[in-house]
Amino acid sequence: MRVVHRLASALLVGSLAVVVGVPHEQKDAVAATTSLAADQTFTDTSNDSVGRIDIRTVRVTSSGDNLDIRVNLAQKTIGATEHLAVTLDLDLDHRRDLSFYFRGDGGGTLRHVRYPSPATFEVTPASMGTFSNNDFGITFNLQLSGIGNPTRFDFYAFTKEFDEPTVWDWAPDGDAWWSFVVQDPGGGGGGGGGGNTQDFVARGSVMTPNPPRAGDSVGVGTRFVYRESGQTVTTGRLGCTGTIGSRSIRGRVVRDDRLHACFFALPRTSGGQMFTGRVTLTVAGRERSVQRRGRIVAASALTIEGPNTKPPSPVAGQQYSAAFKVELVQPGRPARRVTSGEIDCRATAGGKTVRVDFKGFFSSSAVCAWRLPASARGAVFQGTITVRARGMTTTKTFSRRVR
Repeated sequence: MRVVHRLASALLVGSLAVVVGVPHEQKDAVAATTSLAADQTFTDTSNDSVGRIDIRTVRVTSSGDNLDIRVNLAQKTIGATEHLAVTLDLDLDHRRDLSFYFRGDGGGTLRHVRYPSPATFEVTPASMGTFSNNDFGITFNLQLSGIGNPTRFDFYAFTKEFDEPTVWDWAPDGDAWWSFVVQDPGGGGGGGGGGNTQDFVARGSVMTPNPPRAGDSVGVGTRFVYRESGQTVTTGRLGCTGTIGSRSIRGRVVRDDRLHACFFALPRTSGGQMFTGRVTLTVAGRERSVQRRGRIVAASALTIEGPNTKPPSPVAGQQYSAAFKVELVQPGRPARRVTSGEIDCRATAGGKTVRVDFKGFFSSSAVCAWRLPASARGAVFQGTITVRARGMTTTKTFSRRVR
């Protein structure tokens, strides 16, 4: 399968980004301090944002499925047009996956931003978490399952004015990230269990084609590796979950020494809807997942316009012909006239089958011609043309009163 090869190749060459950020607020440098605990406080430089929102510390705590990120500030309030944001890099590739924006209007609002593909982003008013606005700080209350159950993530915080590109305060300073290791949901601990209890992580993720296309197969893939050795995980249960809008769809599992992937068949009618695909590996009670999303591009389609009939109405005892314009419609391209393919013509008059005199392409049109019996006067003629071309099929039916 070509899609399998594309997924594996993308992972091997390092094209593993879930996300590229919105314009502004980009940080591209290497990670800074790593946390080895489930509760850690990160300290930012004080008084480096004079007259603006100044970040003092960021405390990150994980417990079970809960992830709390508390940003402590030098001042007590955040203005109605001021933003405090936290950005997460879930793939450790220093490209942003999610941002959570707190804005001070009306007692506070929270939005999250996803980045499904390079140079695109989605802003959703309904956040993936909640917040608490306490004196001198904001706490972002998230769920680890809602962000893909990462075992570690990089992050930073920043403050700015709404819709203004200039960032007031980076935390940490400069082109750096903080890193946090999430508490193991099974209790972490150290101790026994042997090789099967080794922790493992997802090494990047990719979706192809990106964006997904209606009527096509889309693959979501990653490589799960052991945290200590970096070797590919070859055991465990690999599972697929996918949705189109709010409807679940089935995925097919593919795995080898380079790839853990799921493939989903997208209906031709799914164009314009949001696709979400998740790959989950479970080993000895530990579960890790990656998720990719994208807006489905409408499928290519054949369209039929017409008919142009001669004579304008069918006449009993005479031949009646109908010409149709057939076009190939593809997203992002001009429609193209179709002048070859297989044509099937059928008709009835008063419920009785009408003989076909001719069917085929003629003068760039799809043409059907029928011979009406003399007994058909006053009956309703119903004609149907079916065109098969470019691997697609389309049908059009019309009706006229027989004179």
